[in-house]
Amino acid sequence: MAWQDVTRKKREQIAALIPPEWRFSSQAIPSRITQPNIVHMVPLFLSPFEEEITNLPVPQLLQALHCGRFTAREVVAAYCHRATLAHQLVQCLSEINFESAAQRAAELDGYWRAHGGPIGPLHGLPISLMDRFNVAGLDSTSGFASWVGNAKTADDEGVLVQHLRALGAVIFCKTNVPMSMMVGETVNNTIGTTWNPQNRTLSAGGACGGEGALIALKGSPLGIGTELAGSSRIPAAFNGIYALKICEARLPRDGLVTVVSVRAVLFPKYGQLTCQMRGLPIAAGSIGLLSSSISGLQTVFRALLDSSPWINDAETLEMPWRQDKYAAIAARTHRSGHADGRLVFGLLSSDGHVQPHPDIERAMHNVRQALQQRGYEFRIFGSNSGISIREAIKASSEPPIMQVKAWYEQGHVDGLSATELWELCHVHFEYRKRYADYWREMSNRTRSGRAVDGVIQPVAATTAVRDGEFHYYGYTAVANVLDYPAAAFPVQVGSSSFDDNMPHGPPFNAVDALVRSCYRPEDAKGMPVGLQVIGQRHHEEHVLAMVQAISSALSEYNPAMA
Repeated sequence: MAWQDVTRKKREQIAALIPPEWRFSSQAIPSRITQPNIVHMVPLFLSPFEEEITNLPVPQLLQALHCGRFTAREVVAAYCHRATLAHQLVQCLSEINFESAAQRAAELDGYWRAHGGPIGPLHGLPISLMDRFNVAGLDSTSGFASWVGNAKTADDEGVLVQHLRALGAVIFCKTNVPMSMMVGETVNNTIGTTWNPQNRTLSAGGACGGEGALIALKGSPLGIGTELAGSSRIPAAFNGIYALKICEARLPRDGLVTVVSVRAVLFPKYGQLTCQMRGLPIAAGSIGLLSSSISGLQTVFRALLDSSPWINDAETLEMPWRQDKYAAIAARTHRSGHADGRLVFGLLSSDGHVQPHPDIERAMHNVRQALQQRGYEFRIFGSNSGISIREAIKASSEPPIMQVKAWYEQGHVDGLSATELWELCHVHFEYRKRYADYWREMSNRTRSGRAVDGVIQPVAATTAVRDGEFHYYGYTAVANVLDYPAAAFPVQVGSSSFDDNMPHGPPFNAVDALVRSCYRPEDAKGMPVGLQVIGQRHHEEHVLAMVQAISSALSEYNPAMA
């Protein structure tokens, strides 16, 4: 069957799974040009009860489920409805699992009636998954037409999915990803492009762009994806939500379809080499969580750790949630009048390779001012390449999307020899070591003598981009190479005295010039802006507490006092 027929039938299958009463007529969907922002359109088609449910942050929603205020079936139905509205407007879903979700919700309600309480800490919580996660009965296409129609079984599911179910969560959909998943935008030949809800002429980011757009429209309370070079943080920044990049092996990562395991983006000697080596001990990727609130990230991350996933996955570290780590940061957040009790942040406004666009500069300025008003301290932190991608594309004769066309057409690139592979591993080890040494050395330069708690920096050099215009991963990939935890958070930029016109000085290099050439003030106006805070390895609890501190400071920021 031709790839065009395969993809058309897949889209028709997804559309048929949307209940008729939830479908828009073709006339009801405005064009992306005449009405680019559809954020306020979705609630118009919800009942007040559905809107109440889907507007609740995760902890409050779980509390309502646990006490019996809402049934699991009511909550799941509300999110299924909202997710279908979102999909019809921004193309964010890759798989619909509503029938199975409704059956699971009914089982959970039966348990609650029989026992007078929840089955687990995530009882009745709908959760969406990036398309990479195998779920019984659903495809995991990763944007390839040749992978359509290969439904997974229960044996294909990973430990993370199994533990989510045991905790009471309900998996109700999977979300769109880019072809190959190695792109900072979300586009493929099957579903198409996932658009940014606040401007549908712009991208929702990638690779978890489906998650980012769905959560921005409150079509899911929490989504789970993967992280190789910013796959969850970039969509979070583009869509104005939160994301947590977790360190490798803190949560299980089996049960995923694998295309590409590592891209040597930070080692110039290896250029744009892309490798698929599942045993490679560098930058193997990790799990990312996305939510519209910090509390959502913390609640689900803690529940997963408390379920002891290492019992069922030998590759997962035995490292439960450490409340003392979180409390240590939280305690210093609220102390006043003591310089030695305050948090210490490093600031990286530019990495010296690609200059952030004006809105990102404004966000960095606002964060610094907001945290200074709270008395915080700052220091400036000054083998088979692409074969799996090409084979998956060739299998259906579909054309590669524009964003991976260059990889596809470069032909065969020789893989790494064993010697080169281990040299790359050594370079990677030395890079981590030097960075850790630098972080420790910075404590000698702080007024309080404390070590730097976290580094605040851009997620990307841009806000949401047009098709084919995301070109630089350096701001996010550094955390993956170092295997540091990082959390993306939204920042309101408002008006500013910053110049709206790029560039500020000459370009650093050709990539910087390319990124600058994509800047359009009219595209950036009113779009979400996101930054990130990076912590030290395996200190996710610290990072979550720091994001809470930063967000609290931003909520009380008074520009007039700056």
